[in-house]
Amino acid sequence: MARATKPRSLTSEMLVWIALLVVVPMLLLIYYFYTHMMDELTNIEREKTAIANRSAQKMIEGIGESILGVTISNGYWEDNRQAMLKRDMNWLITNINVMPEVVPNVDFVAQTDVSGHIIVQAGDIRQFTDRLQYPVILERFRIEKEFTGVVDTSKGAALIAVAPVTGDQGQEEPVGLLITGRLLNRELMKDIGDTLQAEVGLYLRSGQFLASSEDIAEAELKAYASMLETGTKDVFRLAKREGLFYAEDAAPFADLAGNPIGIVYTASPSESTTRAAQGWEKLSYYALGIMLLLVVLVVYLLRRRIIVPLRHFTRTLEQVASGQDAVDIPKHILEAEAEILTAIRQIMRWNQSLEQTVKERTAAIRNLLDNASQGFMTVGNDLRIGEQYSIECTRLFGCEVGGQFFPSLLYPQEESERSLLESIFADYFAEREAFKREVLFSLLPEEAAIGERTVRLEYKPIETGGTIMVILSDITEKRVLERQMNRERQTLRMVVQVVTHSDDYAEIIRDYESFYRNELPEIAGSEQSAKTKLSAVAKRVHTLKGNLSLLSLLKAPAHLHQLEDRLNEKMRAQTERDGALEHWLLSLPFERWIEEDVAVLQSVIGESFLRQSAENRIEIDASAWKRLEAKLETVLPGVNDDNGLLDEFRQWRLKPVRHLLKTYPAYMAKLAERAGKSVRVTMEGVDRVRVDPERFAGFAKSLVHVFRNIAVHGIEPPEDRLEQGKDWEGTIAISAEAGEGAFTLMISDDGRGIDMERIRLLAAERGLLQKREADEAEAERLLELLFSPGFSTAVETNELAGRGVGLAAVKDEVDKLGGTVRLNSQPGEGTQVVFEFPNRMKD
Repeated sequence: MARATKPRSLTSEMLVWIALLVVVPMLLLIYYFYTHMMDELTNIEREKTAIANRSAQKMIEGIGESILGVTISNGYWEDNRQAMLKRDMNWLITNINVMPEVVPNVDFVAQTDVSGHIIVQAGDIRQFTDRLQYPVILERFRIEKEFTGVVDTSKGAALIAVAPVTGDQGQEEPVGLLITGRLLNRELMKDIGDTLQAEVGLYLRSGQFLASSEDIAEAELKAYASMLETGTKDVFRLAKREGLFYAEDAAPFADLAGNPIGIVYTASPSESTTRAAQGWEKLSYYALGIMLLLVVLVVYLLRRRIIVPLRHFTRTLEQVASGQDAVDIPKHILEAEAEILTAIRQIMRWNQSLEQTVKERTAAIRNLLDNASQGFMTVGNDLRIGEQYSIECTRLFGCEVGGQFFPSLLYPQEESERSLLESIFADYFAEREAFKREVLFSLLPEEAAIGERTVRLEYKPIETGGTIMVILSDITEKRVLERQMNRERQTLRMVVQVVTHSDDYAEIIRDYESFYRNELPEIAGSEQSAKTKLSAVAKRVHTLKGNLSLLSLLKAPAHLHQLEDRLNEKMRAQTERDGALEHWLLSLPFERWIEEDVAVLQSVIGESFLRQSAENRIEIDASAWKRLEAKLETVLPGVNDDNGLLDEFRQWRLKPVRHLLKTYPAYMAKLAERAGKSVRVTMEGVDRVRVDPERFAGFAKSLVHVFRNIAVHGIEPPEDRLEQGKDWEGTIAISAEAGEGAFTLMISDDGRGIDMERIRLLAAERGLLQKREADEAEAERLLELLFSPGFSTAVETNELAGRGVGLAAVKDEVDKLGGTVRLNSQPGEGTQVVFEFPNRMKD
């Protein structure tokens, strides 16, 4: 006989369907969102950690740039070049071999000839013995004379800087290479880790291991190093340690030749990812709990209101069908069918009403969304947000805002601000006088920070409903741009102050360096009391802060201000022990503080901005100057551009007239000697009058023709001068005078003067003037002919003068500048050339 199938109970079947249609989909949905979120967070962390790894490698490579300047300074040294040519080992050992002992941040040095043979070495690096064992250095040197890079030495990874051994001006052919290096060590890795706020490690194929933290295991980095053999670009891992996610990244570390010699490893904790994961775990538990509770509640209601009444109803029907009385049937059982029908009708009515409400509210929301770039919401007298608001509000606050308490939504963390806003709203809604309500209305906040966004708030009272409309506009980008412009303005103010006060800058920086290198160790190591030491340091720090602030420096004064607070706290506490105090004082990073400002200056002016000239003036190349001036014109527009910084900057680039003529005294001495004469040059006013050197460069070069004519034609031989009762040595006087908007340059000599009669004769012979015009012409008219192309009074030409093109070239340059030139001459007494120019900043 076939076995009868036991019918499944309605309750169990309902539980199965609830599980299939509700519980399982919800679990899958939670799992999907959790995995999707973790994938997105992993991608974000991968990008962040890759950036941190590249930044760590850039910072390591930047160590080489820090020693390139001193390498160039010692390479561009004529004494060094001569010592190399003469193989003066005593000089080389004395001056080159001791560099690691006297130059900060240099651990070893080597100097080779151009073929790579080691001449002198300090630091005991095997690869720099006898012959340079890095062919890439010589290959790179043929292309680029000054460079930095990474090499793997017998003492570990090192950053090297290479410069040619040449003359002071770098114009002579290099006779060798100067190589300086700095070894990577744990302290450098720790500094890099502190800067990046991450754990940083380095592992080389040679076995060297460096880490910024003891938490980094050598074995872990060694395992990552296997990727070098497979050609993997980088390895990323998001690992969980002690309840916190860490983003780890390992990337190849290449040497100067571009060959991978190890890996750079970075790891940084990600609290945001950890919190997100924990939040989703809690949400999952809450969702499971709520679902279980709902299942129990649904099952209970179904049994109470449907299953049990249906069972009793069925039993009653069976009783009635069998002829039994139904007087014992409970009242709620008899009413069950009617209640079900009533409930169905009520649901239908609710559905119709809901559809109408949805239509009305959809239309209202559409009206709000006409201005999608702004958020619109209403706030009632209970300070709760109405149910109608624009989608921009949801984007700004990151949640549905309907029904939320407006002060708490606007200031979730600031209790005082929240209380103040509640008080203003309460007074506003309670006030009946229109004037007082307007006053209270003006006290409402006009701007607020919502997360990472800055929002402008506008309020419109809706009198009919006793509510207020709040309009929110996202002005984050505007504020970011304003902050960027302010930072740019501060940076340029600092640049202008440093450039225009270069002497003060050099003196202040020397004083600052002298303090932390010399004075601070002396104070820290003295026998004075801790309070006396702290007081002495505090006074000097206060003075240094004031001096650096005069230059408008950004970073160092702020660090010194914080240090003053710490020094005052320690003086009040009076609990510092001498040993601990000395260690703390000597550990203060004064050098790093000033280097932050130096880096900003370098990014604006260029790498050579700290190079000092003979007058202690900062040198800036023309292209960098034009870029800086253009940036100043953009950031500091208007007549009163930040207290006249732009005008001060433009004035600073003017140079004394002496700058234009600096080569001519020596030139005249040599020229006169070749002509068998002797001259002396005097200058007056050339330091007071300042002009634009770029504008007057061509004119200054053309003056060579004036000085040649003086030396060759103007000044007599010594024996002739003595016969005329003159000093045997000729005199050339150069003077400059400044007027309003113009300046005058005069060049005079006490020579034989110009032969006016010869000019008359030549002017008539060459057809420049008619014979009668030449005979009657005044001296001024005749002297103007000397500036005509090809006109010369010389009897014969030589390599120095006589072709008649020199003064014409001078006149062309004067005309370009909008100036004038005239000659004054007295026979036997000398000649004077007078130039007058409008002294404008620009053409």
